[in-house]
Amino acid sequence: MEKIKQMWASVSDRDKKILYVLAMVVVFYLAYQFGYTKLVEKTDEYTQEYRERNAVYSDLSAKNAKLSVYKDDTETYNEEYEEIMASYPAGSSTEELIIYIMKFEEETGLWFSSISLSGESAIYSFGDYSSTNPSDSAYIISSDYVGYQAPITLTYQCSYNQFKEFLDYLNDYQYRYTIDTVSCSYTDTTAAENSDGTGTVTGSMQISQYYVTGSDRTYNDITLPSVRVGTSNIFASDTFESGVGAYDQTEGATILYNYDLYMILSASTSDMDSVLLGIRNDESSLVSTNKNDVVSATITFTGSDGNYRVSYTVDGTTYPDSANDLGASIEVDSAINFLIESSARTLTTDESGVSLTIVNKTDLAINALVVNDDEETPRFNIASTKGIVNIYD
Repeated sequence: MEKIKQMWASVSDRDKKILYVLAMVVVFYLAYQFGYTKLVEKTDEYTQEYRERNAVYSDLSAKNAKLSVYKDDTETYNEEYEEIMASYPAGSSTEELIIYIMKFEEETGLWFSSISLSGESAIYSFGDYSSTNPSDSAYIISSDYVGYQAPITLTYQCSYNQFKEFLDYLNDYQYRYTIDTVSCSYTDTTAAENSDGTGTVTGSMQISQYYVTGSDRTYNDITLPSVRVGTSNIFASDTFESGVGAYDQTEGATILYNYDLYMILSASTSDMDSVLLGIRNDESSLVSTNKNDVVSATITFTGSDGNYRVSYTVDGTTYPDSANDLGASIEVDSAINFLIESSARTLTTDESGVSLTIVNKTDLAINALVVNDDEETPRFNIASTKGIVNIYD
């Protein structure tokens, strides 16, 4: 330390000034290099981050100002989406297509002399969609939905009015069908027959059914009863006509599309209640319960000579309300048809089901068809019946 003082004392004033200047230059250089430069870099970094966050803030602020509009629009779009998807089944099968075609015949009066099913083909894959939203540009919507087309070629015979009714019926059908090609010829008959549309129309057409599959879309295939051994002609039209013996000949197959009352049985963990009962095309008549157990239900039919009523109770809930002792009016044809659509059990803990009592106090037969029930432990059980009740499974 003493030596340093002696050395410094021996340095001239001019050299000391030079050293002071050099020291100040070094200090300024170090301050600039390690202070100001770093500060500028941080300032640029924070400025860029501010701009990015401000862009997100501005975007979110603008969206928040329209929050109620977005909520209303989202609800509307979800409803429209559900409505559109409801017109596309979650799957299809040959048996189901045949049932639909039988229903077309039943509802419109056409006679299909031949049917050709070409098999389905995938025509659209939903895939992935990357959002363009600046608030979350990395957001990707992924879907395993695939759209299918199932062509059907039909050879038909009908009246002119029935032909028009069929076209209207198919266009307004609950599931998506298209008429791809059609050929027709009109029988040359008298002027009077031409005027009232009673002449015969013959020809062929190709229609297509469309459906959408996906991991979250459940398809319950239809199980058709087998034709009894000894049936003389399984293709005869009288096999499927309503009337005495018709249900015995088909083991209730026509009830799949021609029913007046229905019951749906599911697992209590599914997206439906475990037991649901109602009158066809009458949502106000629905009664349901959701329990992982066998519940009791009773259906009572009354009336005669074309005037019929029904009342029922499911796990203590009654329709119509208990004050209405007469029951709800129900329109039927030559028999009262009851469809029970069940489902297989997939878990050992699944114990939901129904024990049903059917009371028939009418002058008609009650024809009930059970489809898709579990083979080992059926969900549907008959507690007792009174009157004419035919059960097909």
